[in-house]
Amino acid sequence: MQDLVYKYGQRVISFLIVFTLLVNWEMFSIIGAAGLTLANNLLIIIWIILLSWGITDNNWFLYPSYSFCY
Repeated sequence: MQDLVYKYGQRVISFLIVFTLLVNWEMFSIIGAAGLTLANNLLIIIWIILLSWGITDNNWFLYPSYSFCY
């Protein structure tokens, strides 16, 4: 049970961080202080995928050599 709380807790925190960044960047782009380009949008999408999918399961992104030992 504690593992589930830790695993999904990480995902929720990661999602909240990314969501907060998206809201802030979108507000800045509406104001005109910083315009979002296609590269910025793709970077945000890639980070959302990494944070919500694989990075919290077995840390394959942070420690790629250890993930193949299972």
